[in-house]
Amino acid sequence: PTNPRYARSGVFYVDVTVAYQTQPTVSHSVRLTIIIGEVDDVKIVVSGTTGLSALPGESASFAISALNVGNSEAQYSVSCQSNNLWQIMLGNSNSSSLDFEPLDIGNYLSMPVRIFVPPVSQGSPAAGYTDTVECFVTSSTDLELNYSQTVSVEVDELSEYTTNLQTSGKDV
Repeated sequence: PTNPRYARSGVFYVDVTVAYQTQPTVSHSVRLTIIIGEVDDVKIVVSGTTGLSALPGESASFAISALNVGNSEAQYSVSCQSNNLWQIMLGNSNSSSLDFEPLDIGNYLSMPVRIFVPPVSQGSPAAGYTDTVECFVTSSTDLELNYSQTVSVEVDELSEYTTNLQTSGKDV
């Protein structure tokens, strides 16, 4: 299903008593124990990715959000990497990997992702060049839960030029 709903995890007890209507003193009781295991499930959404671009030496930003649709509190980790190994910062950190705060059932958090386009060096990166950033969301309690999102970042045209005049290898 596109929007699964799970019963809350835990141990639940149900007492059932059956009695005759004509003889209420005759009854039978039983305690049912229901154990519902934990289900880690998350919906991942990225936003701000349309037309994502930056000038060389600057950064572009988008957000990745996680919604806990499982049946217990859960914690997820985000890790992003650039195909060209450009610097990536998650949240307010200097890291490309970060843990979301624990999320209760039905709660979500959004994390900003910044990609730094390196300064121009020997003509690279050229205007129009595209790098691909892949972000992975994993669960700390369910190692098989692994979602990924791919985002493209384009290098904008840099209209800033400098010249160095030299005579005999020395700046003039």
